[in-house]
Amino acid sequence: MAVVLGTNAGFVESAPVGDPDGSRRTIDNNREATKDTSPAGAGTITEIGWWSQQISEEANFEIGLYAHDAGGDKPAARLYVEAINAKGTSAGWKTVAVNWAIDPETIYWIAVAVVNTTTTTFIDYVGSGRFSTDSGGTLPNPWDADSSEGAITHALYAVWGSDVTYSELSGTIAAVSTVEDADLATSTASELSGTIAAVSVVGNASLGQVAVSLAESVAYTRLVAVGNDRFYYEDI
Repeated sequence: MAVVLGTNAGFVESAPVGDPDGSRRTIDNNREATKDTSPAGAGTITEIGWWSQQISEEANFEIGLYAHDAGGDKPAARLYVEAINAKGTSAGWKTVAVNWAIDPETIYWIAVAVVNTTTTTFIDYVGSGRFSTDSGGTLPNPWDADSSEGAITHALYAVWGSDVTYSELSGTIAAVSTVEDADLATSTASELSGTIAAVSVVGNASLGQVAVSLAESVAYTRLVAVGNDRFYYEDI
């Protein structure tokens, strides 16, 4: 495996597993940020993670998200930060659950900073893409004016999800002019697999931006897709 945007770096649909097997770069007492563009339909970040290459002492790390400085092609204002996270002493993915609102098709910088460790802590990377770096174990606001930039993509990812509001769904469901919050529940395609009459598996390809009626005993459930694998449903 290699470090690849959309797979184990940048914006990803699901958290990566396994060693990204990239080159290694010192991360302790450094702050690093990787540039990527949020996908169409993205509305939230639910997890941030980075790959710690080897065993090293326990230390705190911070993860954050920055806006884009178009003129300098570097991070700008800090939008979010989670400042207290235990790195642990083992190699592997270091993850933090978050709930950060983002805009689709927008350039962001995903950032991590690690407190200094006696034994060097490394992060994996590949020599392409765009990154920004500076010394220090915290994430400043805004990003450092004297940072250096170059062509690197870190094994540093953000899991994204859709964020469609009820008002955006209003009027889009057949025979329903207004959709109220109380009328809707939310789920994922995997949670529905095998549970709907006459449908053994519900996969991404089964869901589109249309409403369909599915038999459920004597009741009916109308399914409305949001993105590829998330939807709202209404019992009618």
